[in-house]
Amino acid sequence: MATIPSIVTTMITTNPKLNDSNWFTWIKKMKMVFLAAGLDGIVSGSVPSERAQKDRWDKLNKLMLPHLYMAIEEDFQYLVEDEDTASAGWAKLKDHFQRSTLGARMVARKEFYDITHDPNRPISQYVQSVLAAKSKLVSLGCTITDTEVMDILLMRLDPSYHPVRITILSQKSEPKLEDVKAILTASSASHDVIIKSEPVEELLAAARVDRSKRVSQVDDRGLRWCDIDCDGVCHRCGRPGHIAAWCMYSMPQSIKDWIITSRAPSPSLPSQEKASYAFAQQDYDYDSDTDVGPCLI
Repeated sequence: MATIPSIVTTMITTNPKLNDSNWFTWIKKMKMVFLAAGLDGIVSGSVPSERAQKDRWDKLNKLMLPHLYMAIEEDFQYLVEDEDTASAGWAKLKDHFQRSTLGARMVARKEFYDITHDPNRPISQYVQSVLAAKSKLVSLGCTITDTEVMDILLMRLDPSYHPVRITILSQKSEPKLEDVKAILTASSASHDVIIKSEPVEELLAAARVDRSKRVSQVDDRGLRWCDIDCDGVCHRCGRPGHIAAWCMYSMPQSIKDWIITSRAPSPSLPSQEKASYAFAQQDYDYDSDTDVGPCLI
């Protein structure tokens, strides 16, 4: 006797129900449900021809209709209420949700072109999302070539994958879609690491804080020495009224000691940083207790 396996009921109750916005994801899950029920021919259109198998298939096809009915949101159950078999109900749903209209095509094209690559997720998920968006357009009667898919894959890559994109674009002959997919997948697997992005503003703010801690020091008079990020004051002594190139204030010994211990130049330091270090080290024969220094600009 033909019966619907209990696993079908479990799958129906755990999968999201069909509504007006999830057809293309819902049908993928329902294909697995039909396969579990022994009715994969509902999707493929391939019905058994041998008499015994056909009789069993027809019985399962009828028994499957209530399960299909329960997999649909109440607002759209009317689409299959008057049908006698799951295959007829499936055809009715497909005709309703997969018809090609201007609005449906606009939404599908926007989804296709607006796909964003999240570098915090496996690259394979990004590739699959592009292919899924292509499949949606194809089901609506649109023609999407492999070249167009390849262009979208490369255009929407996260900037962290720029070297990989350059590798693909610099090939002598234009690669095929399968080649591009293989290179992207291999680039992720070879590094075995997911590159995480941080907002530029946060990185800059952190850099400014860290830089301030490293390159400035406050003396016992409250003056901040060697602070090149402070506007309106000398970047050497921290006083207003002149610039570092004309600074003649004597540097306190504590500041000199701090520079020597924390900022001693090395061959790896950039030339600009070495110059800043050297200028900060210079001393002049000037009374450091004087509140007003010479303004020579």
